Amino acid sequence: MQTTQDSDTNALESVEFEIDGNNVITATGALWSAFALTNDAPQLAGETVIGKSLLQFISGESSRNLMRNLLDAARQSRKPLELDYRCDSPELRRQMRMRLEPLDHGFLRCSNLLLKTEPRAAPIHFVCAKQRARDTLIRCSICNRIKNRERWMEADHLKAARHTLTLKVTYGVCPDCSCRLQQLADASATASG
Repeated sequence: MQTTQDSDTNALESVEFEIDGNNVITATGALWSAFALTNDAPQLAGETVIGKSLLQFISGESSRNLMRNLLDAARQSRKPLELDYRCDSPELRRQMRMRLEPLDHGFLRCSNLLLKTEPRAAPIHFVCAKQRARDTLIRCSICNRIKNRERWMEADHLKAARHTLTLKVTYGVCPDCSCRLQQLADASATASG
């Protein structure tokens, strides 16, 4: 297992939780609260998420559908399913790997391993917009790129170096990640058949 060398998260190896067959969170791992607090989400720390649907914590209908499809694929294949994704903070780009491991009775264990981090030149804050407006961008839930004038790009390319940027976003899935996820689901279906 790899760990990051960033002092902010060097104790972080894998953030884990379990869900039941209805996608309700039934347990969280030892590092859950530390990750929530490190990422300015104290409302998710402790046992506050136990008994709640995982899907209520995912922004954007296409992102919720994506997660629903991944959970279903892992259950149907009865084999672990892995997906690399980005989970950035304002100061860091973080490469993660999600592993969905089927358990008995439709339960799943979800492990999120931090693979590496890279510091940003200046912080980028993303604010989740309630609805799309003219100045709202779409942010991919998998690769964290944003859609700007019909082009998907890193948010870092939008800002002048060394200045903090705040962007209003809604969440979706870019075409590249959509294709990658479809291939993952197809491979999982083939493995179960």
